[in-house]
Amino acid sequence: MQTSARTRTHPTRSFSSSEQVAAQSGDLTAVGGASVGDRDLGLAYFQLAKRGHQQAGQRAMLLLKRAERSKDERPDLDLHAALGFLEHLSGNSQAAMLEYRAALRANPSSSVAAGDLAILEARAGEVENAVALLQR
Repeated sequence: MQTSARTRTHPTRSFSSSEQVAAQSGDLTAVGGASVGDRDLGLAYFQLAKRGHQQAGQRAMLLLKRAERSKDERPDLDLHAALGFLEHLSGNSQAAMLEYRAALRANPSSSVAAGDLAILEARAGEVENAVALLQR
């Protein structure tokens, strides 16, 4: 591998200076310079947040909320489940519950959204609701 001030080479690809700076700063970029929307980029940052990267969680929340506002379609399971997790992680149980409910509207058989919502329902004292969610 060769390194110069302008590009770093790779066996199959050269990386521009701006790509190297983005990688060093923790910014995610699409492979091949493809255009990526807020939803997909937010879900990518969410994957980092699940592994303990706090700044990635903040960026994921911003991008996913922006994607949520721009969507005119039916609810999006992945988007709402990720927002539910991030809201829960941020200590906002009520917002997390709303997001998990939206995820379940998108896919009523989502065991992850149902399980996460059940935990929050049980903590809120709504044990019957929690049991019903787990028995779906």
